[in-house]
Amino acid sequence: MKSYKRWIFLEKFHLKKLFGNKRKVIFSISLIFLLAVILILVGFTSEDLSGLDGGKKKSSLTANEEKIFSVEKVEVLSSKLLQDISSFGTISYSGKNDVTVQVEGILKKLHVKEGDKVHAGQVLAQVENIQLEIQKQQGETAVNSAEAGLHLAKTRLEEGRLAVESSLLNLEKLHLQLQHQKLELQEAQLELEKQEKLLELGGITEASYRSQQVALEGQRAAYEIACKELESQSLGFRDQDLLEQGIEPATDSQLRRQQLIDLNTRTLAAELVSAQASLDSAKKNLNSIQELVSHLVILSPKSGVVAAKYFEQGEFLGENEKLLTIMDVNQVHAVFSIQEQDIGYFQTGSEVEVEVPALGLKTMAPVAEISPMADPQSGNFTLKSYLSNEGEAMKPGMFVKCLLPRASQQYASIPESALVTETGSKNGAAWTGSVFLVHENRAIKQEVALLEMADGKVWISQGLQEGQWVVNNPSPFLKEGQRVE
Repeated sequence: MKSYKRWIFLEKFHLKKLFGNKRKVIFSISLIFLLAVILILVGFTSEDLSGLDGGKKKSSLTANEEKIFSVEKVEVLSSKLLQDISSFGTISYSGKNDVTVQVEGILKKLHVKEGDKVHAGQVLAQVENIQLEIQKQQGETAVNSAEAGLHLAKTRLEEGRLAVESSLLNLEKLHLQLQHQKLELQEAQLELEKQEKLLELGGITEASYRSQQVALEGQRAAYEIACKELESQSLGFRDQDLLEQGIEPATDSQLRRQQLIDLNTRTLAAELVSAQASLDSAKKNLNSIQELVSHLVILSPKSGVVAAKYFEQGEFLGENEKLLTIMDVNQVHAVFSIQEQDIGYFQTGSEVEVEVPALGLKTMAPVAEISPMADPQSGNFTLKSYLSNEGEAMKPGMFVKCLLPRASQQYASIPESALVTETGSKNGAAWTGSVFLVHENRAIKQEVALLEMADGKVWISQGLQEGQWVVNNPSPFLKEGQRVE
């Protein structure tokens, strides 16, 4: 080492003298330092080599001794590929009804309290609404008025029919009178002709003849007036009038008479229809108000227990406000969750073992409902199984344990910690691994075909058999063929 230092010193002196400036000196010193480090490393390497050489000699002295590894061994067991799923949940009532108020008002009377048992149709509460009571009275008055109007319209129609029948009788009378006047006119005409012949023969005076002639003209004028009167009175009672209204005149006299009566009482009949429509409208309005009034008395929609009340007597209730909640206590359901990877193994009707620890109750029940989507936070699906609760011992919120059995084949299984290596994937073409199999106190590396891995356990399809032993948590220094204990 002294020779090295002397050499370094001389090199430094010559370099300083050779370059003669600071920059070159710095470069030279750096180069010398690098050379010194290389020489030191070479020195240490030689020492290490000498040490290794001594180690070889030492190891050669113990070549006949074999190291024994102390390991943890686990037995290969046969178990179901898919274990029964254990879950927990709570009891909840299967049927719930929120009793709401259909009409706003003041809560006048509340007949029940929380925990009371009620039956379907029982009166739960009464609400007071003054405006509805007033509207009800107004509606009843409107109905009475419409009924009176309908009665009046019916009376007027009957009177109108009688008036038309009277007109028809009067027309018949006019017809008879006209026929009689026609006969009298014809007789007077014949008498005048006779008087005219007598006048020619000189049997009567001309004055008498003129008097007869004037009388005949009077009778003719009276006949013509009667004809005009009959024509005037016949308006609305002619076949022509029926045809104009699209009615074919009946050949039967009684039917034609009825047609004429209906034709001449159309207005009164329309008034009757209008009065009937007014009455129907008033009744509908009254029925609507009475329906609203009936909702002032609140009835229980089903039998059960009053689980909650939300208002007290005297408080104002708005429309569609929730007043009470009624639970069906005769049937409850157990609500529990399973993980998303297991949902494909279950369907509605799958049997579940439900246990209520607080009651010491254990029963089998089918899965009644499965939520169509997973909870976005937990990723679990909710299941419900309905339970009979005739004794009402089960209460909402009670803790339950649920066991969902899954039928499966038996396979060799080991702890996941016993795997040394793993290649491939579950969904790939080949999913394999390796373990240290303990055989005659030696560690033998064994390739295995993996089938499933869950809950810290690995199922093996090939490579291991039940009853064999493998190394659990193998050390990275464990080599194949080494003795183990």
